[in-house]
Amino acid sequence: MTSSSDSETYQEAEIPILTRRTMESILRPPQPFIFENDITNVTSGNLSKEWEKWKKAFKIYYEACELHSKENIVQINILLHIIGEKCREVYEQFTGEYKTIEDLLKAFDAFFLPRKNITIERHSFFTRDQRDLESIEQYVFELNKIAAKCEFKDLCSELVRDKMICGIKDGGLRERLLREPDLSLSKAIDICRLAEISRAQAKNIKSENQEQSHNVHTVSKKEKEKKNIHYASSAPRYNKRRPTGSSGGDVRASRHYHEQSEKQRSAGHEREYQEKGRRLLRPRAVCGKCGKNHEKYKCPAYGQRCSACRKMNHYSRMCRVYEVQEDSSDQVSTIKWSSGKSGANS
Repeated sequence: MTSSSDSETYQEAEIPILTRRTMESILRPPQPFIFENDITNVTSGNLSKEWEKWKKAFKIYYEACELHSKENIVQINILLHIIGEKCREVYEQFTGEYKTIEDLLKAFDAFFLPRKNITIERHSFFTRDQRDLESIEQYVFELNKIAAKCEFKDLCSELVRDKMICGIKDGGLRERLLREPDLSLSKAIDICRLAEISRAQAKNIKSENQEQSHNVHTVSKKEKEKKNIHYASSAPRYNKRRPTGSSGGDVRASRHYHEQSEKQRSAGHEREYQEKGRRLLRPRAVCGKCGKNHEKYKCPAYGQRCSACRKMNHYSRMCRVYEVQEDSSDQVSTIKWSSGKSGANS
């Protein structure tokens, strides 16, 4: 017959076992790892990425179910059961003996993960700049993800900070960070974050001010148009006083008034058009120097020498010099105005 203390000790020891069994029954293991070991997947890195994802999922299941408490051979068999048939075919090609699950996972790493080229990884890190519309948190996250493959060890945080300063797009912010004497990565991220928030707020304020100024301009323009309409409607159209009388007489008098006013305006317009037509049809005076019509100060005879009188600034056909001619029949002298030589001008 067992004592009460022995039963309590047995129950306390049985609780973790029941908990582990319950977790193994509740938690579903990851799906078998299925892969295509062709040249495309290997060179593109897809095979290694998929293997890393599957291994992380298995480690979560491994820790949650406390499989480390089981024997090593049991752990290895659980892994080979979950990993799937294709990976078991790969396991059969391994030549070594694996006593722990860690050793077996390293063997799979050597098969699925390509040989790391530190130079290429570090080149990707040092040439990674901030992209358009990428926040500082996203940029630092990408730098840390690349730096994890570069084996920087203790210099990782400082190199991420230095690359962040060199790779940000804002030159003014870069100068602000370079002036800081003791700048850590977290402090640099805080400064960049505050700068981004301030820039976004300033942009919003500017857009709001532009919208307000546009609204004010629109309202003032509408008010001005209303005032113009009010002035136009309130201003008297005619100086003459409209006739008054009875309601029917008012309508007839107003109609007659408008008809007379319309006739007067039409007559005034007609007179104005007639006057313009007369001005256009009025003949221009003929120039006494060249005999033509032209604009003022644009006489073509200016600077020309007359062939009749040898004087300047007129043609011979417009010359007013007279000459004395004698008639042989009666010896009477006559004075005749000379118009110069026919068609002669200079």
